[in-house]
Amino acid sequence: MRKLIIIIIGLTIAKFLYSQESEAASFKDDTPAKIMNGYKAYAGMSTGINNFNSVFGVFAEYNIINNITINGGVGLGMWGTKASLGVKFYKNYPRGAYYGLSASGLSGGLNDTIMAKTVGTEERIEVVFQQKQSRTLNFTVGYYWVLSEGKIRLHFEGGYSFPLVKKSWEILTPNIRLTKDEETLRNFWSPGGIVLAFGTTFGF
Repeated sequence: MRKLIIIIIGLTIAKFLYSQESEAASFKDDTPAKIMNGYKAYAGMSTGINNFNSVFGVFAEYNIINNITINGGVGLGMWGTKASLGVKFYKNYPRGAYYGLSASGLSGGLNDTIMAKTVGTEERIEVVFQQKQSRTLNFTVGYYWVLSEGKIRLHFEGGYSFPLVKKSWEILTPNIRLTKDEETLRNFWSPGGIVLAFGTTFGF
């Protein structure tokens, strides 16, 4: 059921973005060449859930050939430092819809204390966790709107991030075992899952 919901969300986003692209293409003849050609490189900021450069960070993009770009980013979030590398495939660079494929590494290393239910007790007790290093593989679809003759772009992105590490946390509190529901909740807040992000870039 979860996979079906993710597929439906992905298809809905893709359909919307490409309908937007079709509308943008109809104005191609009236658009200044600066917007259509854009810049070879962009740098900017973005934020979101399972975002390319985490909650607070920066990223850069370089047009290597035609409608294909390479991307790199770094930032800070709930799972420590996050660094990502990826590639984007545009329909009409530097504007409009694109598909993205990237890989991310997260440093972890932070301690987190929560009140959780454990096996053998009905009450919530204080449990200390440590975040472990994690890696994800990310598939996204997004859309760029251009402003100021292509100098500034705004974007929205959605997709799914697949965790490559089976368990990216461990319990530091001795002699504790979480209930199944608590473990599921903990995994939910770990790296991976639905991607929702937005941001801005500047051409140079």
